[in-house]
Amino acid sequence: MMKHFALAAVLTAGSSAAWAADNCKLEVGANDQMQYDKKEATVSAGCKEITITLKGTGKLDKTAMGHNLIVALEKDKNTIVAEGAGAGPAAGFVKAGSPLIVAATKLIGGGETDTIKFPGSKLKAGEAYSFFCTFPGHFALMNGKLTVTK
Repeated sequence: MMKHFALAAVLTAGSSAAWAADNCKLEVGANDQMQYDKKEATVSAGCKEITITLKGTGKLDKTAMGHNLIVALEKDKNTIVAEGAGAGPAAGFVKAGSPLIVAATKLIGGGETDTIKFPGSKLKAGEAYSFFCTFPGHFALMNGKLTVTK
């Protein structure tokens, strides 16, 4: 009886760890047509660390077709985009130190990559989150829903 319980505990722990690991890393491509390759993604608030990699899959330079990826509450998107426009290109169209931003990549161009890491505890399951680009004019097409699980 004890052996079965121990085996069940090991199998359960292993499967939940694998499930959590699958929801702790996300890769998103961004192309020259102002599109992410994902419109929805799921991460777990239970992750010790969430890793998001943004890959510039296009060919254009970031001055012409730059992309970033911001993670924030859905309700804060418009404010963050407006703040980014005010921050300008030197700041990568992101207001430094904005308390509304959960995480943000740097501005990248075609062929470039940036990876951000942040604690899963910065997110709350059940809240409405988004990921989006703050390069001027991109927000309307480059945004997606980020679902957060426990």
